[in-house]
Amino acid sequence: MELHKKGTNAYFGFFFTSIIVYLFYSIYQFRKDAEKFSDDIWRIRKVFYVLFLTLTGIGVVAGYVDFRDWKILLQLTAFVVFIDLAVFQTPSITKIWSAEFQHRAKIEKTIEVNVDFINSTAIKLQAFSDVIKQTADYFEPKTDIPQNWNAYQRELKQFLSLYTSQFRFRLEMFHFRIGSDETETKQHIGRALSQLETLFLYELDDAPDKDNQPGFRTQVVDKLTSGIGTSLETDKLIVIPIFQNRSLLIGIRTSEGSRVDEVDITNIVNLSRIFHWYMT
Repeated sequence: MELHKKGTNAYFGFFFTSIIVYLFYSIYQFRKDAEKFSDDIWRIRKVFYVLFLTLTGIGVVAGYVDFRDWKILLQLTAFVVFIDLAVFQTPSITKIWSAEFQHRAKIEKTIEVNVDFINSTAIKLQAFSDVIKQTADYFEPKTDIPQNWNAYQRELKQFLSLYTSQFRFRLEMFHFRIGSDETETKQHIGRALSQLETLFLYELDDAPDKDNQPGFRTQVVDKLTSGIGTSLETDKLIVIPIFQNRSLLIGIRTSEGSRVDEVDITNIVNLSRIFHWYMT
């Protein structure tokens, strides 16, 4: 108990120290080149929130933050949001209180959104951790390595369902071949993506935008070819490329009351790698 208490104190010390260090780094960047700082402020704020979510996630996984403890989550979120509004969105210290009152509704909404995201992330990290704990026992009785696509797909889908079934996600797989060059690989991925569209009854728009940039479908194929999972429909449908001995696209659609995001992409990729290590 005493050891855990010391660990908790050390964690929160690390949490606030990291936030303060990043804050001082941002101030240094502002003093160094105010114009460039203003141009990059959206990126600086994004990194700031990613840092916050990462630190919070570490606390949840390590057991120092209970995702059911709304009080501490609200306090941490309010602390970070206030810094964002007071420093990054309000350069002058004399405007802090003005910014607080002007953005009160925005603060409340941001806190609500961030708390929901933190809770969702914590639950998914816990689900992923639970699957990891089962992994050795799960694979111990499996002595036969899948020799064909159907067997490989069936075994992988069954293993991933340890995670997806906890959120009632629908998971489908679509095989594709690696071509002799990138162009050919993109064609194979495009055909697999078409199968996904048909099965999930979802059509991707590929019309160029007003600046004649590639359409959304083309952008998705480019990302998948680069090994990047992406969202096809926000919070509802994601597609993940897996490049192993048997390359495939994994499509995941949500059910009512759930959502998919980048956390699920990361978890599915990691679980697929674990499956590949055990079964090849």
